[in-house]
Amino acid sequence: MKKKENDINIKTIWKWLRSEKGKRYSFVVFYVFFFIFLFIFMNINISDDSKTKETTEDTSKLFSLPFSTSKLENGNYNFTYNVSCPNKFVYKGEKKGQEYSFILDDKTYNYKIINGNLITSDDNKISYVDFSNIYFLKPIIKNGKYISETKLAETEEYIYTYEINNSILINYIQEEINILETSEIKVKTNNQKDIKEIEINIKGDNICNIKELVEES
Repeated sequence: MKKKENDINIKTIWKWLRSEKGKRYSFVVFYVFFFIFLFIFMNINISDDSKTKETTEDTSKLFSLPFSTSKLENGNYNFTYNVSCPNKFVYKGEKKGQEYSFILDDKTYNYKIINGNLITSDDNKISYVDFSNIYFLKPIIKNGKYISETKLAETEEYIYTYEINNSILINYIQEEINILETSEIKVKTNNQKDIKEIEINIKGDNICNIKELVEES
């Protein structure tokens, strides 16, 4: 079958490009495709940079805290431990190395950190005692939602507020809580951002308040 003279094929395109008119148009076509390619390339890079930045920010929020926990992890200190669930108990506490002691009236409760958990051989256990353990508390805070940072002008202390759904919190504690509620955690630090006070308000039918006050050394 004989090809028509106006059929377009590689040979006719190449012949047209080699003509004076084709050379002029090919220059324009080259720049059009060049800028289209450049535009697509830049958009891909911007999109990747945004994703990288979002991933970095999310990772930063997940693995870091805006205050220091090292003194509670490595230091020895005295503290007061208040538990109001629903009755109020005020324990005088002491941490030495990996050992904790809680004193209420004439009774002493001894705990030891083993694999990051507070363990006791005593049959009478303190309710919500795990919240006195910074190793236990850190992942809870990191799995919560950061709400705010407040700096107190007079003392230059900081208060950090977090919220955590009880449906997440229940995975960490032995006590029963209402999984439909959202609880609150507040961390107060000195001007060096060392922890001075931790307060947990577990929401439910009644608010369960747990507060640890670290004494200045």
